Amino acid sequence: MRASILTIGNEILSGRIINTNASFIASKLYSLGFKVNHILTVADKATDIINALDYITADTDIVVTTGGLGPTSDDISKKVISNYFGRELIFKDEIAHYLKNKFGTTDFSESMKSQAMVPAGGEYFINKVGTAPGILVRSKNIMLFMLPGVPKEMKYLLEEEIIPYLTEHFDIEENIIFNLRTSTIPEIKIYNRIKELINKNDLKFVGFYPSYGVVDVRISGSKSEEGKLSKIRDLIKRELYDYIFEEGFRNLEEIIGERLRNKGAILSIAESITGGMIGGRITDVPGSSDYFSGGVVTYSNSSKIKILHVSEDTLEKYGAVSEETCSQMLSGVSTLFNTDCSIAVTGIAGPGGGTKKKPVGLVYIGVRAFDKSIIKRYNFSGNRNMIRERTVNYSIYLLLKLLEKAG
Repeated sequence: MRASILTIGNEILSGRIINTNASFIASKLYSLGFKVNHILTVADKATDIINALDYITADTDIVVTTGGLGPTSDDISKKVISNYFGRELIFKDEIAHYLKNKFGTTDFSESMKSQAMVPAGGEYFINKVGTAPGILVRSKNIMLFMLPGVPKEMKYLLEEEIIPYLTEHFDIEENIIFNLRTSTIPEIKIYNRIKELINKNDLKFVGFYPSYGVVDVRISGSKSEEGKLSKIRDLIKRELYDYIFEEGFRNLEEIIGERLRNKGAILSIAESITGGMIGGRITDVPGSSDYFSGGVVTYSNSSKIKILHVSEDTLEKYGAVSEETCSQMLSGVSTLFNTDCSIAVTGIAGPGGGTKKKPVGLVYIGVRAFDKSIIKRYNFSGNRNMIRERTVNYSIYLLLKLLEKAG
């Protein structure tokens, strides 16, 4: 079965907002067994929406649109799509009743009225985390689902309403997806190791999805090929065992949190190059106060001396970006917060500040877990953001692996 995704919104095209909706929808549709033929983004402009529909409806079974369902003047998706399929918009009492209860009012504004309008003959799905309902329009052999652009509303409607609807109405063979998340190994090295491991024909089942410091290796195909896919997964798992931190889709910060909680350990962090980014990632996880005591951003030499008691002699002799300074930062933050586990990072993110001996991208990462500690030196490539993101991911991963060794 074929699917297409149409994102409607000027804010996406201007770059003000990243189109995470499309990737989320595509992954969900793929896992159901749909082949995604098109992912398009157009402006809140009637002619652009119509041209996009002309293009994608030629070879698709379902279309999912996001955006343009709000009550403001630039939200034109519902009207344009209804006209495209020759449908009038009609008022639905159930939606109106839901909105009145949601806002605790008996008055019905024009904006609320617009949300209660759906194409004649269409179906709708109440949006329990927002206001704009999901809408389904059928035309010949095409189903078109309209979803709001707000990510949490889109995700609710897709997972709670649309996917169950598709499962019920389509006889499709689900796809199998095995996702192996790795860190501290570049994509090219993973690829070179895997291409020597499995035959050329089987490489078509393997995809590589890199981000800064993390590479997902995804083995996927139809359910009828599950046996073959499982064998490929097992071969890759053995080959990359030292680098895999997750078989699934959880992030490093979720896994380290689970590991710390299970061990009853408490974490503290000393950051220089990352300026608080590691602590931010750790505290993105609900309940992180169970295992995270606190962190410090010691960006200057004076703060390293005053807060973490890094030796002035060490800074003078070896510099702020050195194994020796990183080691003393690690010890200092462990003492400051009296914690079992610690992370310390120092480096040069650029674009300036590098030298021949200490180029931009030089980073030292220290991690401690109970009585074990290690300091690693890395030379990261890329711009300032890439270097800092890699530092964050590598540091959490190194602590995770050291915790494994700590028993």
